[in-house]
Amino acid sequence: MSFRISRESETEIAAKATIDELPVSNYLTEMNTSRSGLVIALGLGSLAILANADEYVRDLTKPKDAGPLFLVRHASQWGFMDARGNTVIQPRFDDAGYFFNGLARVKIGKLWGFTNESGTIVIPPQFAAAGDFREALAPVRVAKKWGYIDQKGRMLVAPSISGSGRVP
Repeated sequence: MSFRISRESETEIAAKATIDELPVSNYLTEMNTSRSGLVIALGLGSLAILANADEYVRDLTKPKDAGPLFLVRHASQWGFMDARGNTVIQPRFDDAGYFFNGLARVKIGKLWGFTNESGTIVIPPQFAAAGDFREALAPVRVAKKWGYIDQKGRMLVAPSISGSGRVP
């Protein structure tokens, strides 16, 4: 390997490359693919994770307050992996967000819904757009208006708002 890390030598990195359990950092500074097909992610001067790049492209960054799972992409489908690199929810979504309050927004076709951490769709895709759950509410767009739902999918604020702040 020919990666430069200020606080570790290449020998130390090679030794860590054989370990299956490496911590995932929320603050990645660099991500590279080696000739052997391993993805090497660096965060704050230390090795974050190694994964097989041939099967999955792994998105190792996430908001600090997000849940325990990381996004995983296979071809054009998204799923989730744990901090050890194990796929927990197979890639089957057209797009996805991170878990907040136990739920992640997922897009199937042109509509957004929400899944729990075991991969069960708990709020069926029915929204033109959706944001993350914060304090038990998530913004959702129906037609061109935004409203807010609770974690059971009940509309608590009817879609009547033209915009709801910063929403993906």
